[in-house]
Amino acid sequence: MRSGALLLACATLLPLAASLMPACASSGPSDQPTADLARAVDLGVSDLAMSSDGPPRTSCDLGSGAPATERLFLAATTAAGGSFTALRVGGAWSPVPVAGGNLLALVATDLANRPLVIGRQGDDALVGAIYEPCADVLPAPSPLFNLALTAERPAPVGGSSVDLVFRGSLSGDQRLYHTRYDGSWQPAVALGNFLSVLPPTALRVGADVHTLFTGTDGSIYDGLVDTSGGVGTLTSATSDRGPAALSTSDGTTYVVWKGMDTNLYWIARPSGGAYSAPRSLCEGQSACLIASNEAPVLALDRGGAPSVAWIGKDSGVVYTARLDVAGGTWSTALAAAAEATMLLPALAPGLPGAELELVYVRAADGMGRHVEKANGTFSAATDVPGGPLGSRPSLVRLGP
Repeated sequence: MRSGALLLACATLLPLAASLMPACASSGPSDQPTADLARAVDLGVSDLAMSSDGPPRTSCDLGSGAPATERLFLAATTAAGGSFTALRVGGAWSPVPVAGGNLLALVATDLANRPLVIGRQGDDALVGAIYEPCADVLPAPSPLFNLALTAERPAPVGGSSVDLVFRGSLSGDQRLYHTRYDGSWQPAVALGNFLSVLPPTALRVGADVHTLFTGTDGSIYDGLVDTSGGVGTLTSATSDRGPAALSTSDGTTYVVWKGMDTNLYWIARPSGGAYSAPRSLCEGQSACLIASNEAPVLALDRGGAPSVAWIGKDSGVVYTARLDVAGGTWSTALAAAAEATMLLPALAPGLPGAELELVYVRAADGMGRHVEKANGTFSAATDVPGGPLGSRPSLVRLGP
């Protein structure tokens, strides 16, 4: 694919912004100026509802009635091929209606404390929508920009703006691309010679955006994303699956991956430093088996420590382990539930009273199942309302 195909002038995503505003602005004029629409997208949760002839209203929140309330937002594809989203506030799940559009490879991220959902529509068109709190609905998705295509699950990283890394699609394109949303989607930039046939990851390290990906040669690379492309660093790790990666508040990057021998390994790089040598997650343990046929999933727990989840190689059960950052060793594998899954789970930091949130799809019937880890133990699994799911779920924690 020619990079120019993805470098066409970027639409400002006003269709997406416009889809957010009517329900919030019911007390004001229906013909709000474009500037108000763009500003409303950039504001936090409590300042979304705007009127051109008055101050911002502050009554709308993510279903909680209190902007400081923590919550979870879940996105997945249903078994029937539709889009499914749900919000968990105060210990209960509530399905969020989706205005239209069936999306594949749904991922959710945090845009200034609001869920932004990105997915593939049709075969590979990248589309997105921002949750509308006043109407409690996910609007119909809009194209990110002309010819935004992806062949794999895209990788967003949220915050006051959203950065997105995705693999090209047209004519077997294997290059990775980057775009940013900060009120509008910027034109996509091809990331140098970053080539992969697997889903990438994206993370923010300080002020920089990085993508960790498995190259076409099987090596895992750390790519620094910039406006002119990107610069990749070889990590000495190899895999036939994509890596999982995150960055902590001190700028340390952690990477976990499935080795060619199916065992799980990890490396770390302090801010401004170099990656450590690969180490097994079993290091320091006896009679340990931490192995999988699939890629792992990585997230920070509520205490700020990396936690990894993986599908057991033989059982199909989801296991987790937590890194003792000071000691440099991982905890013994802990089963999240006794039920098997065939899809990668979703992880997020725990809500108050919990260390870790985990959602998986039960293999027997496709039901979404939710567990919480507290005091080193997982709760009994409960159903996520909404019926069977057909894709890997995506989970994002919102709030202070």
